[in-house]
Amino acid sequence: MNAIVISLGIWWGMILGVFLQTVILLVLTARTNWGAEVEKAIVRAKRSAEDETFDQLVADV
Repeated sequence: MNAIVISLGIWWGMILGVFLQTVILLVLTARTNWGAEVEKAIVRAKRSAEDETFDQLVADV
């Protein structure tokens, strides 16, 4: 095999890999229920805020 064939194979492999990655991420993004993700983030943020407040109260004592 010559170096040109090997380098072409490497380039086409990288191009195909990036293409597949893009397609998979687009499908995952399109299928995500963003409303549910927002609700989960709100719950996590509230829980984190409560934990920080508790930590501050304990540290003040």
